[in-house]
Amino acid sequence: MAEAKGRWAQIRERRLNTPELREQYENAKRELMLTRQMLMQIDEQRRAAGLSKAALARSIEANPATLRRMFTAPTANPSMRTVFRLLVALGMELEVKRVRPPKAALFAQKARAASIAEPKSAARPSPRGTQAGSESEQPTS
Repeated sequence: MAEAKGRWAQIRERRLNTPELREQYENAKRELMLTRQMLMQIDEQRRAAGLSKAALARSIEANPATLRRMFTAPTANPSMRTVFRLLVALGMELEVKRVRPPKAALFAQKARAASIAEPKSAARPSPRGTQAGSESEQPTS
């Protein structure tokens, strides 16, 4: 007997019916997860420094309620400026590392593969109706 799926799983399965939509969903989910992990690390350093959320907010000239929500909301999406201000205030640095090939490289590979698969088109005529590079394009004296 098939296992019963939750309502959200059913909706997600119906809505993510193409590989592109599934990829977009997974990317968004990964972005939220990375943001949450980063905020948890920043909050951990805040606690280690003995600072309240309100004191940290004041040190970066932010609204304490906004900072509290940012640390507790599962879908918080702070600006890079806010993140950098928090890092500086706590004496932290941001380290970035690659964990998979960049998407731009994957798109370039797909584009190259598509261009190889397409047949070469015939030479295009120049605006005057002659072949590019032919002698008739050269000015006459």
